[in-house]
Amino acid sequence: MGSTGSAWLAKLLNSHPDVFCSHEGVAARAYPARSYGHADILRFLNWLAWDTMHGAYTAIGDVGSIWQLHAAALREFQTAVLMRHPARLLNTRLATYAHDRSFTEIETDADLREVWDIDMSACEPLDRVFLHDLFIFASQTWAAERGVRLIRIEDMSDTAHCLRELAHLTGIDYDPGLVERAIRKRVNQRAQPMAIPQIVASFTPRQREWYGLVLREAAPRLGYDLNCDVPPPAGV
Repeated sequence: MGSTGSAWLAKLLNSHPDVFCSHEGVAARAYPARSYGHADILRFLNWLAWDTMHGAYTAIGDVGSIWQLHAAALREFQTAVLMRHPARLLNTRLATYAHDRSFTEIETDADLREVWDIDMSACEPLDRVFLHDLFIFASQTWAAERGVRLIRIEDMSDTAHCLRELAHLTGIDYDPGLVERAIRKRVNQRAQPMAIPQIVASFTPRQREWYGLVLREAAPRLGYDLNCDVPPPAGV
């Protein structure tokens, strides 16, 4: 899902001379269509695996175009799902919704009704987007049970941890200096910085109810407290 730090991670991956990393490759290839699906993603991944850039790069990949169902199936790729505290994801969504709508269509009505007895059909458009993002976050945490690697963007502020994740994704050892420069430079900060309790308090009463209902089991799987900020890694 969006606003996880994917643009930052793509820039960091691409900073190594032996790595080529695109960002939102499926969206770029599907444009000007306003949505893309399973077939579009598989078509892009096949293209990515086939086009090796004439051997110019040791590692070639993309950030922002894989879903957990593909990550579990693509054994020839090193994959992971990038995560961020759900309150911050939702805060960015609410702050930018007026001028930045989701690229993918919202199709979670049946799932929300079956699992949480929530009827999206009676909701306003912004609440439908809010519920969609809650569902996507919850479903991504289930990926851990299928062996899909999950990366918390908050942990990437620790240089040693970040270097380990980069090595997993690319098979290449990065210069710590590249990571440290990236950590000091934010990318696409589109919402006013706020503490988690402030963000949750800014939700409408219905949004707070949904937030707790859908994520009360999912968020702790990733070590997130729904109402508290993520503590920085030791030594940071």
